Amino acid sequence: MSEKTISQVDLSSWRKETLRASPNSQHVAYVVRRGEKQSMIVDGSEEKPFDNIDRDSILFSPDSRRLAYTAHLGGKKFVVVDGKEEKQYDRIWKNSLRFSPDSKQLAYCAVLDKKQLVVLNGSEGQIYDRIIDGTLVFSPDSRQVAYGAESGAQAFFVINSNEEKQYDNVGTLSFSADSSRIAYNAKLNENWFAVVDGNEEKQYYSVGSPIFGADNKRVAYRVESGRRWFVVVDGNEGERYDYVDRLIISADSKRIAYVARLDDKDYRERWFVVIDEKEDKKFDSISSSSLRFSADSKQVTYVANDGDKKLVVVNGKKQKKYSVVWSDTLIFSPDSKRVAYVATVGDEQSVVVNGKEQKKYDSIVECGISFSPDSKRIAYQARIRRKCFAVVDGKEGTHYDDNDELRGVSVVFDSDNAYHYLAISGENIYVVEDQIK
Repeated sequence: MSEKTISQVDLSSWRKETLRASPNSQHVAYVVRRGEKQSMIVDGSEEKPFDNIDRDSILFSPDSRRLAYTAHLGGKKFVVVDGKEEKQYDRIWKNSLRFSPDSKQLAYCAVLDKKQLVVLNGSEGQIYDRIIDGTLVFSPDSRQVAYGAESGAQAFFVINSNEEKQYDNVGTLSFSADSSRIAYNAKLNENWFAVVDGNEEKQYYSVGSPIFGADNKRVAYRVESGRRWFVVVDGNEGERYDYVDRLIISADSKRIAYVARLDDKDYRERWFVVIDEKEDKKFDSISSSSLRFSADSKQVTYVANDGDKKLVVVNGKKQKKYSVVWSDTLIFSPDSKRVAYVATVGDEQSVVVNGKEQKKYDSIVECGISFSPDSKRIAYQARIRRKCFAVVDGKEGTHYDDNDELRGVSVVFDSDNAYHYLAISGENIYVVEDQIK
């Protein structure tokens, strides 16, 4: 095992809640106070001080090599990227910063003289009455950028600076995996519909965001019509329900799954997953965000509520009930043969793998579970009292100081037998690397 110090923290001056780790868990950034000013520290190097730095804006690029954030100076706000200040504006939407998937581009929304615009790589786009919140998106190949905008009473998408058709309102936009196709939902005369490759599909009372299959061909979305909900897949309408929630497509694009609700004769809500048009078991509720297919598309899993207990369902089979199942931790191994999650067992927590509980700890740090590329090894971080450590194949690593701000940082496998993670001890932040012999 080796420890590499990447930053030393002045515990009296740092804003602990601003600590951010890069996606590859090799770099850290956080804000320190310097009198009445604040500065960003990136891997131990201090950047220029400003009046304030928005903690919710701090963002590493997908390749972990770049950092962007919003700062304030003299009543103006601006983005700092790679340590360089961009143009000042009246306001920057702090949650709007987006790096492109290839990490080469940065876009965000700004406010100037009560008008709004998107800034891409430092260049200003067209000024509009409003940029629609949450619509700024890059295509998977990073060559296209799109966002929703409003001008007067009309709403429309702007794709690569070109305005699309105007509607009364627009929702969110999706690109296909190969970036060649575009779909979004729009509203006109009180009705919503999907717009796929510029073609308007059938109108309904409500339409959810369209999604593409990985084959770039299939298009699916959920709709509401006549107080009933159903799914439209490739233009074909599915079974009607009282409500339809999250919709997913398998990796091979052949299977569709979604969460639905159908009230019984006593008006009691009964929730279930519909997989390939077949209804699975009914429950009191289902965690929609937990629904997922395995990588080989053969398995589906989710977390359900059965009375006052929670349980994981895999391919229609119920696993053991627990007081709490942490749905965000539910994961398949890369080879699709193992499913793991964190559950509360009594007053402790345990990782459950294929239905078998591992060792119990005070808590399993909220950083998720990692499988090695060959799926043979499993890793996570656990806590006993105020100490935190990695657990790899059931073996505990060195104990370090527990730190809330690192709880979202996973153990990262660099190969089948090598891994690393971030840790804090005293004033030092380490990258800890280890290899299984």
